[in-house]
Amino acid sequence: MNFDTLWKEYDANYSFFIVKNINWDSLRSVYRPQLTSRTNDLQLFQIISSMLANLKDGHVNLITPFAGYGYSGWWTPYPSNFLGVTAAMRYLAIDFGYSTGNLIRSGETADSIGYLYVGSFSGGSPNQWSSAIDAIMDSLKFARAVVVDLRNNGGGSDTYSTIVASRFADAQHTFSYVQWRNGPSHSDFTDYQPLTIGPSGPRRFTDRVAVLTNRRCFSSAEEAILMFKSFPYVTTVGDTSGGGAGNPVILQLPNHWTYWVPRWIEYTADLKIYEGIGLRPDIPVWISKADSLAGRDAILERALQFLRR
Repeated sequence: MNFDTLWKEYDANYSFFIVKNINWDSLRSVYRPQLTSRTNDLQLFQIISSMLANLKDGHVNLITPFAGYGYSGWWTPYPSNFLGVTAAMRYLAIDFGYSTGNLIRSGETADSIGYLYVGSFSGGSPNQWSSAIDAIMDSLKFARAVVVDLRNNGGGSDTYSTIVASRFADAQHTFSYVQWRNGPSHSDFTDYQPLTIGPSGPRRFTDRVAVLTNRRCFSSAEEAILMFKSFPYVTTVGDTSGGGAGNPVILQLPNHWTYWVPRWIEYTADLKIYEGIGLRPDIPVWISKADSLAGRDAILERALQFLRR
């Protein structure tokens, strides 16, 4: 029952079968016969997880009381390209500290380039996020340029990514398009629906901005990257992002296990799919092993060099 419930839910709603060239019926014929009347919970978990692993999707998860499955191949084979926010703070003359549960940290260089690190879009409330980012924007009011560092941000809430990005918006922009799965066929989708971002908050920064990215930017962090890329004065610097654009719904099996099903395809503003591919930066930069040993953040250095031109 549990296997069939999950398989049917994916069959009806999963959005990337065609994009990833997945034969879902074929996978069922491989894994369904492995179930018997003697199959215990651990074996059921292993069978379902093995089937889901074929999707290679960071938004596909199975959570049980004793174990969890999640695909991490979108980032594990790649270098980090991030030495940590503490290493980044060494480039600053002023440290404004942490806010919003230690998720946001900000400061400024000696020559008035602001720095904003956002490590996640999870936790807190919309009011907390709005208050925190507005206070930071006020502290950066004399900055001549700003670095927004999203490295290692695995995502969270699109509401929070919008709150942050809207403080850098000059006008209303369409930053991406989505299509929702909406029928029994794996090719059934809605028309393209635009997603937009516009100005919000009492103070905004609309001068030169460099957004730092790496492979561990995922999900709503990639939405934030798309938002920032829609602003004409923003340049992205670093490594390609993780490539996760599924917007999953969280469901429960009859045995109360929890699982996630991605339901849409998100496209860039020029209608390109980035699922499993990632968003490439305008200025590609990597942190070498020698840089890492020396504590040198080559990505941040390149962004500061660019903004100082």
